[in-house]
Amino acid sequence: MTGCREELVKVPSAGFELAGVLHLPVGAAKPKPVLFLHGFTGNKAEAGRLYTDMARVLCAAGYAALRFDFRCHGDSPLPFEEFRISYAVEDARNAASFLKSLPSVDGSRFAVIGLSMGGGVAVSLAAGR
Repeated sequence: MTGCREELVKVPSAGFELAGVLHLPVGAAKPKPVLFLHGFTGNKAEAGRLYTDMARVLCAAGYAALRFDFRCHGDSPLPFEEFRISYAVEDARNAASFLKSLPSVDGSRFAVIGLSMGGGVAVSLAAGR
């Protein structure tokens, strides 16, 4: 790979626009996508920029990556006090649909990385709940 492009994106979910970052490998035709799901009180970068660094490594290896903030977290709408786990599950489902619909990626399937609460949400997403 010759490098990665990072784009700020808005992920539609339940009438809101969730803040996200899309990592795309330059020159890759339809890369496989990876969806990142952060933990409770976390954000799309995660502590120590863990998710930012991981997404960049995956991008350099030829994968697309989407990091986003759940509702009530990071740069996404609504105050933290209004958070419900059902929001995270719905946001993850909508982020997956958004990622799969992008013409620049291979939306036939995708991988999910979840930390803490994001891991539980990933299981719900995989189970189709």
